[in-house]
Amino acid sequence: MDSVNAEGSLICLAYNLKRMINILGVPELVRRFKALILMCLEIFSIILRRPVKVLGVFVISTILN
Repeated sequence: MDSVNAEGSLICLAYNLKRMINILGVPELVRRFKALILMCLEIFSIILRRPVKVLGVFVISTILN
């Protein structure tokens, strides 16, 4: 039953992404996702009390260094 729930969730996600692409367009959607990721990284950095560096699509935390 879990796989059925997962499949239904993926279908809903795909449908909603398609709607967002039709409403906003791909460039605007990508811009908003990037802004959301950067905001989440800032919050993560505040929680850790250490700076988080962004290098391309990879996130490098100073905890690892």
